[in-house]
Amino acid sequence: MVEMRAAADGEFFCGATIISSQWLLTAAHCLRTKVEGGYRKKSVEDIELRLGLTDRKNTSHEQVVFIKEIIRHEDYNESTYQNDIALLRLNQTITFNEFARPICLPPSNDRPSQRLPFYNANQTAFVIGWGAERKKGPDVLRLKQLKLRIKTQESCRKAFENFTYDGSMMCAKYAEAKGDACEGDSGGPLMQGVVDDETVWTQVGIVSWGVDCDGRKPGVYTNVARYVPWIEEVMSRARNVSDAAQPPLPGTADSKA
Repeated sequence: MVEMRAAADGEFFCGATIISSQWLLTAAHCLRTKVEGGYRKKSVEDIELRLGLTDRKNTSHEQVVFIKEIIRHEDYNESTYQNDIALLRLNQTITFNEFARPICLPPSNDRPSQRLPFYNANQTAFVIGWGAERKKGPDVLRLKQLKLRIKTQESCRKAFENFTYDGSMMCAKYAEAKGDACEGDSGGPLMQGVVDDETVWTQVGIVSWGVDCDGRKPGVYTNVARYVPWIEEVMSRARNVSDAAQPPLPGTADSKA
């Protein structure tokens, strides 16, 4: 789990997840700043990233990293939160250890897995984050976790019939309306464990939006499976550009030596 903080004053505002040593996954709406008359896009200089923490009072395993490039989904809708997904390319490599490691991505919608079934209605999933436990409340000092159940798309559409809800989204809810992801949890993961392995987690959703934080309505998450091809394409394109920018090796056909 990664904390996103304002570089200017260190204020925490969103979460993100590690998907490789140089890439993070988050919500596109996290990458904006409210200004008079609307919003402006955050730049790489606006954001500081901290990872390796489960307790903010213990920073012994903390890593601070910075962003090289922000890639928002090209069809992200600021008003409806459709396609609320973004990638952060880092300017350095994360050191993996027991406190900082990548989460798995699910099979994409066009490559379903019978062996590892994910994101099915009524399955258990967990949301984690540093956000407030109630609306307008303070951020927490310890990383918190909440157990939820994934809802059917039909029930999600019914719950949000007065909002824009489509296939780019999924929703999940605590069985007894005891809570939900809240302010500050945005960009963090909705995740499911791999069967018989409590150390391997798969991210099926990104905390996107909701109505209050009391759990009476489900929380809405970006449906990660729908975007796996986009994630792979963006990362592959960046690798190809990086490889092309490398100077030719001495003695090769492209070398002028």
